[in-house]
This record gives sequence, C-alpha cells and structure tokens, in this order.
Amino acid sequence: MAVARRWLGDLEVAALDVGTMHFRPSDNPALLQCEPWSWDEICELDGRVVLGVNVVVARTATATIVIDPCTFDDDSLTAGDAVVTPGPRMETGLQALGVDPGEVTHVLITHTHEDHFSGVLGDDEGLRFPNALHVLPEADWRSIVVPGHPFAASADELRRRLTLTGAPGGALLVEGDHRVCDGVTLLSAPGETEGHQVVRLQGSGGRVYVLGDLVHWPAELEDPRRMGPTSSPTMIRRRIIDETQEQPSTLLFTHGRFPGWGTLTPCGQDMWQWRYA
Repeated sequence: MAVARRWLGDLEVAALDVGTMHFRPSDNPALLQCEPWSWDEICELDGRVVLGVNVVVARTATATIVIDPCTFDDDSLTAGDAVVTPGPRMETGLQALGVDPGEVTHVLITHTHEDHFSGVLGDDEGLRFPNALHVLPEADWRSIVVPGHPFAASADELRRRLTLTGAPGGALLVEGDHRVCDGVTLLSAPGETEGHQVVRLQGSGGRVYVLGDLVHWPAELEDPRRMGPTSSPTMIRRRIIDETQEQPSTLLFTHGRFPGWGTLTPCGQDMWQWRYA
C-alpha cells in the first residue's frame, strides 16, 4: 500500500494511493475546445492524461479525520470517460497508519462526485466510519436530489451511500466557510460542483490545504486563468492560492500524482511555480 505521511508539529497528514484514472483528450472533441488550455502540457507521450486518486487522513490532538474516502471495488463507481485502475483498498492504508475506523471522528466530503465519497460504506453496506460526523456541502445535496436537475439520475446512489441518519456521529450539511473543529476549516470553493469545498488543516508547524477538485493538474495552480473542463472560477482559485501564501503551506489535491502534495511559490504577476514534494 502506498502511504505517505508528514508531520507539521501537532498535525499528522497522510495520503493514501487508492488508484489512478486516465483518458485521451483526442477522444473527446469538446475537451479540445478548452482555452487557454494546451493538453500537450499534461499528456503522456502516448496521448493519455493520467490522474491519481488520493484519500487523505489527518490526525490532530483531538480528532481523526478522513477526507474524501474512496474505493474502486464497487462496480457502480464510474468516472465518466476515464479508465479507472483500482489501487489497494483503503482499509489497507488505514491499517498501515494504525487508524481504527471506529475511532474516526469526522468524514469530510469536499463534493458529491462518487470518487470522493464512494468509501463511506463498508463491505457490509453499513457505514465504514460508524462513529464519525459526516460533513458535506448542502448545495451539492440540495441540487442533486432535486427532480429534473442534471445530476438527479445519481440521486439514488448518493442517497444509498450517504444515508447517515443512523450514525452516532450524524450528518452535517454546511454552506460557506465552516469551522469543523480545532484546526480544521472548510472553505467554500464552488466550481467543480455548486458546493465544492477546500479543507484547511492548521498545525503548529504550518498548514495543509486539501484542495479536492479545485484543480486537477498543477498547470491550473501555476496560472489560475487556465480553465480545465470543470474548473473552479479563476477568482475562487486565486482566493485559495493567496491564502496559502500567508504562512508555510502544503497543498494537496485529489488527482495529483501520488501523494499529490507540493508547494507554490510566486514567479511573476499571477504566476506560480508548483513543486511536487
């Protein structure tokens, strides 16, 4: 199991490699119309674009947090036109970290795309983290269950996986910026979905921003004007990027190459240099 960990004082953050996705932009003419985007910047030599899938586990002095739990061992999980290559099961990574699912206090879902919440249920179809407070964006929940909404077809699967009322921790739907617990804050960052959120983790040795799908490739961080197929608006990305410069910060995004984290440093007007750590 690929597990990467780092400590920022009293904050421990780990990334779990649970799989990869890939697709060919040349197979989808609509993708080729994205401007000012050059797919050549991110394509492999064989013309594929490869995305990682990283689950994040964070431990503070008072909380054990899983962010965007994902597993690819369910046939119902799809990723649009992308080909999914499942990685090790999420449980293997949790065991390597010594995390008992029953001890997890919070499950944070940045947005309601299946590759960010498919792991909330265990093999017995019960909650994988039975004692955790599950937190997700109210705007996503509200929009996806409205009849006639473009994503309404996914509502049954969403309800099945996110039927949380029986959990001791319960479920919490949030809007806007929201403090979860000491050192953990959700930042509103709509774009990928109506309620998409970024998770800010504050440790005594610095911050970690779990970006979810605020971006899918470092190129979108290096020049926030670049718009991918489902990008958050430029001003939303700039807001997050500007905040990461206030103190030493590590940025981690779901679909970065494992472990998906790195740093941004200024290199010009509204231009940044990304370095994978």
